[in-house]
Order: sequence, then C-alpha cells, then structure tokens
Amino acid sequence: MKDYPIKCLHDNVSHLIASLQVVDIKTASERGFDSKVIETDTKGRITETSHIYNNTVRLSMAFCQYLWIFCKIGIMFADNDLINEAVEEMTEDERLNFYKELEIARKNKDLDIKGIGEALYAESVLCRKSVLQTTYDLVSYAKEIKENGASDELKDKLLYFIQDPIFSIGANGTYTYALAFILLHEFSHFELQHNQVEGPKEDELEADYSAFWNLYSEAKDEQEARTVIMGMVCSLSIIAILQGTWQETEEHPSVTKRIEKLLSLFEDKPERLVKVKHVICYYIRIWAFVTDNTDCPDFVENDLDQSFNAMFEYVKRQQGNSV
Repeated sequence: MKDYPIKCLHDNVSHLIASLQVVDIKTASERGFDSKVIETDTKGRITETSHIYNNTVRLSMAFCQYLWIFCKIGIMFADNDLINEAVEEMTEDERLNFYKELEIARKNKDLDIKGIGEALYAESVLCRKSVLQTTYDLVSYAKEIKENGASDELKDKLLYFIQDPIFSIGANGTYTYALAFILLHEFSHFELQHNQVEGPKEDELEADYSAFWNLYSEAKDEQEARTVIMGMVCSLSIIAILQGTWQETEEHPSVTKRIEKLLSLFEDKPERLVKVKHVICYYIRIWAFVTDNTDCPDFVENDLDQSFNAMFEYVKRQQGNSV
C-alpha cells in the first residue's frame, strides 16, 4: 500500500522550521533532542496524533492527511463566504466584469497567465452547492482514514487534490503552518523542560504559546501573519473534531481554552480574525453535524461576532463523538 500523499508537502514544513531564527534545534540536539521525527501510522488508520517521548517527536502520517483535509474544508468555506460577500457589494458593472474575467480564465486555464489561477480558484468556491458536495466527499475521506486508513484508490484521489494548483490554493499554506505549529509545540515541551509523560495541563498552554510566537514573530507580512494564526486555529479545531469534543481531556486542556488564549492576543487587531472566526464557526458546524448535536447554533445573518460567540459558548458545554 502506498504512503499517505500528504508527505509531498512535508519539505515545505521542514524548510519553514529551518528558516526560523528563534528555533535553535541544533543547540537542542546537542542537549539531547532528537531532531528526526518518527513517523507512525504510515500505512493505516490514525492511532495517535503527535507527542514527544524520550526527547523524540512522534507524528502520525494518517493524522497529517486528516489535518490537510480539514484545512481545505475550513479555507474553502471561508473563501466561499468572503467571495460571495464581495460579489454582493460590487456595482453592476463590477459584477459583469468579474464574471467576464472568470469566463476568460476558463478559456485560458492551460496558459501560464498571471491571475488565471486565482480566478479559477474563485470560481471553484463561488458555488455553495459545489462547496458542500466537496466537503461531503472530504469528510467521508477523513472518516475512512480515521477508521480504516486510506485505500490506494483514496490516496490517489487525495494526491490529486493536494497537487492540483487550483484546488489547493490556501489549503497547502494553512496546512504547512498548522503542522509546523504541531511540531514546534512538541519541540517547545523539550525547550521548556516539561515532564514529557505526566506534565500538568498548563504545560500544553505554554507549549502552544511558545510554538505560536516562534512562527508569528517571523511573519514577513500581513498575509503571512494571518496564515500563522489560521494554521494554529485549524490544528487545534481539527483535534477537537478528531477527539469528538472541544472540552478538556485527561492529558490536555480544552481546545476552547487553547483557542481563546490565542485570540486574546489580537483583541486590538480584530481585522486579523475575520477569516479565522469564519473557519472556527464552520468547524463547529461540521463537528455538530457528525456528532449529531442538532441544537448547535447556526450562523446569524450578517453578524459574524454573534455567530461565533453563540457557537463557541455552545461547544464549551458539549461532549460529542469523533468523525
């Protein structure tokens, strides 16, 4: 059976971590840290996510594939909202020109012309029905990976999605930062000299904080800064979907508490959290659907903050079953 296709992106993650000036893995290695990541679940279903033991990070390849799938879903829904909102605010002439550009992109999709890829991506997430169908397919893939591992047929489908230059816009970048955050979280346990077996839950919050700032402090521009935030939020939300609850577990504090600590850092920059809140809301709705929490609040029309607050307070109180 072939390996998980997500590995084709891991060079991006390695390059990102190696470029960070604040992460001194070389010195850590001299102090006993094993910089080689041990891959688990390389052929079958998810049995773990990631953890550090004996100064070595273990990472599930099946979980990495699961992570990418939900990164794609979150970005796709958020972009569907944002693009349709932008179209609604256009003048009639602007709207006609927008659809004309989409038609030009369709006719020239095989040509290397600036802007064609972005236009085709906008078209791919413009139709809500299409986004919902793709989400349904991807969620079914995620469930199969969690329960049985991925068949060769499924791995071929996922590889096509990941390598498609149009379909993967946004998702691959978010995944890169989401996985980098997860790996740096485990590295931070070593750097902070946490007990790797039975550390207190506060250790997890400290490792989150360290991993996030290692990435965020070196963001080169506004877009990269937003992607760092998105990557961390996606990684935490997806763990909540996988484990079936946003509340605390035996080893970890609640996902809601971990996300709240992050969001509190940007209270003075709410513009950075618009897309982030969109994504979290959609993850909560997906979690509610697959765990049969039918009374979960839905979106409040034209009020993202009220939607987010209602949904987030709801998951703080609920248990559920994983995808």
